[in-house]
Amino acid sequence: MKSRIDTLDGLRGIAILLVLAGHTVANLQPLGWLETPWIRALANPGGGVRLFFVLSGYLITHLLLQEQAATGSIGLLQFYRRRALRIWPAFYAYLLTLVLLALWFPTGLNVGTFTAAATFTWNYASFWAVPPPEGTWNLGHLWTLALEQQFYLLWPLALIVFPRRALWIAVALVIWCPLARVGTYYLFPAQRGLLAMMFHTGIDSLMAGCAAALLLQSAAWRERLLRCGRLAGSAALWLLVLSPLAALHVRGFGVSAGFTLDAAAAALLIAWMHRAPPAWAQALLGRGPLRMLGLISYSLYLWQQLFLSPDGWLAQGRLLAPLLAALAAAVLSYRLVEKPLLGLKDRRHRSPPLPGLPAKTA
Repeated sequence: MKSRIDTLDGLRGIAILLVLAGHTVANLQPLGWLETPWIRALANPGGGVRLFFVLSGYLITHLLLQEQAATGSIGLLQFYRRRALRIWPAFYAYLLTLVLLALWFPTGLNVGTFTAAATFTWNYASFWAVPPPEGTWNLGHLWTLALEQQFYLLWPLALIVFPRRALWIAVALVIWCPLARVGTYYLFPAQRGLLAMMFHTGIDSLMAGCAAALLLQSAAWRERLLRCGRLAGSAALWLLVLSPLAALHVRGFGVSAGFTLDAAAAALLIAWMHRAPPAWAQALLGRGPLRMLGLISYSLYLWQQLFLSPDGWLAQGRLLAPLLAALAAAVLSYRLVEKPLLGLKDRRHRSPPLPGLPAKTA
């Protein structure tokens, strides 16, 4: 059995490109021809993070269900061990690098920010830590990994304890989150900047992927999916073009409905690319540069933050140097940290390896 789903690696490559484009357009000075609403909308890091989240929810659920069907159970401790081997080494290598760099210049680390980052609680860190300006950027993307780790901790338990209600739990959380975001916006104004980040207001993207994987256990739903090519194309158009433009022109769109609609569109696109990919999609996503970017996307997501900062090379108007540096750091991280430990994980587990995310991590 193949250890990777090539077309989904290609989608992961698209997700990291959206993140890179968004950070580049936001921080490059002077912007020149990039200073247009269209470019700012379509260079969409939020859409990339959403795609990462849905991919993670879908793949984790799909592979846990495979394990359950093959063995009759889900090995919880083995799952946590595999996730730790997949996520922790590259993450802590990045965090250690920030600690070492702090010997020469500010990186935003203090006791509060280091603790929040190291314990995967960054999405709630503002309740007890005040990051310096450098920490807001260098550690800011770690909210996505915090949210994913919290998901990894709880979702397998839900599948074990409530196997027949797991789909309803996923759907209920997808419905709950936009209501929770709007309610929090008005009732707790101080938390408005955290609405996409906190577990109880931002888990809908992961749950949309989980719901899609659970639905596709049914042969009837798999049969319906084969006829959804045009609908999947519409989902891609929504996710990559229409949604970011709507967010640009409609105040509060993302918080109220946009995040959830993006997640639903991404779930349909991912399911279709997994179960019924046409030949052109297999060629575009399953081979070539997009797939290669997908393979290193986790490391690239971690390390791009150091090089695409608002006061670094991009602030000096230099475009090529930070992108190449981020790519080089990601390749080194993948080769020296991720890949060897992925091999260890695979040797000790008989199921296909679990592809990870920065989500993630946004």
